[in-house]
Amino acid sequence: PARIISTAAQLDKTSLSQRKCFLCEENQPSRQQRMDVMGRYSLCINPYPILKNHFTLPTRIHQPQRILPHIADMARLAQALPHYVIFYNGPKCGASAPDHMHFQACPRDLMPLAVHVEGLLGKDHSADLEYLSSVKEARLFHLKRYAKGVFVLHASTPKSMTKLFYRLLDCAPVKEGDPEPRIN
Repeated sequence: PARIISTAAQLDKTSLSQRKCFLCEENQPSRQQRMDVMGRYSLCINPYPILKNHFTLPTRIHQPQRILPHIADMARLAQALPHYVIFYNGPKCGASAPDHMHFQACPRDLMPLAVHVEGLLGKDHSADLEYLSSVKEARLFHLKRYAKGVFVLHASTPKSMTKLFYRLLDCAPVKEGDPEPRIN
């Protein structure tokens, strides 16, 4: 029930400019513990968790929620936290703080989509998973099972994953006035 604070947050420019950013360290409760990650992020317990051991990884400086400058970091975070799924909500796609760049992390085994995809990647052929492209150590697939479809990037290096992600994002439409494609 406490998630209503996050899910019902007013996200228009006026409301955002009139509130203190709850992801900035100086505005967090004094009891909030944080751990430095890569010198650019803080690992914090999510105040409005969806799942057990749900973390938020805000940048240590206040900056807009944008994936392109941070996709390589996302890949490195995934390598550093192998038992977690690192995810991103776009500024127009569910981010409750579109004005402060952040990722979230949840245990991999509690995320049904991650468990499903890992099972498919281990198979040689799958009707659900269509191979699309690759860049060195990264492969791009389309998971067709969901209404809008899900793209899966599977990579052994952050650099290859980042290159392939840039290619994918170049193909995605950007609505007028939006800072990036509407993705999660």
